Amino acid sequence: MDGADVENGCMRIIPSSHRAGLLRHGKSQTRGNLLSVNQEIDSSLLVESQAVDVQLRPGSASLHDGMTIHGSNPNRSNRRRCGLTMRFTTPEVAPSGKPDVVEWKPILIQGEDRFGHFALDPWPTLPMPRAPCNHWSVR
Repeated sequence: MDGADVENGCMRIIPSSHRAGLLRHGKSQTRGNLLSVNQEIDSSLLVESQAVDVQLRPGSASLHDGMTIHGSNPNRSNRRRCGLTMRFTTPEVAPSGKPDVVEWKPILIQGEDRFGHFALDPWPTLPMPRAPCNHWSVR
């Protein structure tokens, strides 16, 4: 959504770190941690020199594997840094343990959920256009 750069604490990743699989997480003791479940991985697993800043222009997006080691530095600017996180998975995936703070309520995008691992939020209802649109205009 907003632009993200080094000054306002853009996301940082460690490339290819997703190949290590799911790493053990603990509860962060860092004050001001804004993560919904206040988690972090052990700093001994990080090689800070390998971290890459993911700077984005407003409206740009970053796609990465959820197991990629990622985080951010504090926002040291007077600008907001707001983003949107979307996670996609299949219905057979089950949560491991119950988060302390967040109750995940996904929206089923397609198909049916035969597993029932999550309480699903309903599909949002949006006003439908009067006439169908079957083409895209690109300029």
